[in-house]
Amino acid sequence: MKIPTINKLTKTILLVTAMAFVAPPVRAARRAVEAPGENSTQSAQASDKDSEENDQNQREDEAKERDRERREQEQEKIQEKLDRDKERQEQERERADRLYEKGTKALDKRQWEDATKLFDETVKKGGDHVEGAYYWKAYAQHKNGRREQALATLAELSKGFPQSRWLNDAKQLEVEIRQASGHAVGPEG
Repeated sequence: MKIPTINKLTKTILLVTAMAFVAPPVRAARRAVEAPGENSTQSAQASDKDSEENDQNQREDEAKERDRERREQEQEKIQEKLDRDKERQEQERERADRLYEKGTKALDKRQWEDATKLFDETVKKGGDHVEGAYYWKAYAQHKNGRREQALATLAELSKGFPQSRWLNDAKQLEVEIRQASGHAVGPEG
């Protein structure tokens, strides 16, 4: 009977010995299995942190993009306004040119009052023909018998445009107006 007991004892010893050899690798394996869990928590935290940073960077990039688009839209609006203003100025210049042409046609037809009004509007509109409009307005006023107004218009031309190419003609017209008014004109005239 001793043999079965010895067999049992032997089996138990063998089992304990086997467990001694097997247990450390099993424990190590358990640690390895558990450690990645801990590392995965750290990895997950790091991944969450990276994800948050990426989200933050993405939000910043989106904000920068919106800001850039807003600036572009503002620049487009400014450019459109400048274009409209330029177009409006061009239209005003064209109107002034047409008024000037109508005024010269009225002069040709000896329609002094109409010519005076047209040249006055040309002066108010501005443009390239303002100086000439002052001169021709004074001429039409003179021909219409409004010599004092004509002299005042010539004075405005001289004062407003001291370098005008029309000043010599204006001085000659002033002499003519003064002579027609019966005023004596000195040698400087």
